[in-house]
Amino acid sequence: MLCSLRLCGCPGQRPKADRNEARVLKLRAEGKSYRAIASELHLSKNTVMDIVKRSR
Repeated sequence: MLCSLRLCGCPGQRPKADRNEARVLKLRAEGKSYRAIASELHLSKNTVMDIVKRSR
């Protein structure tokens, strides 16, 4: 059964990434580094890298 809750923490869901995707991609388009974006949005560098990688 699939969970209908948005932030339930079920495997395969990425609430932080989904919530921050637009901001991460905007900052990346402005030329900011993964580390700078991570620091500004209080995310890990790996989360930022995953968001950018998935958007390609």
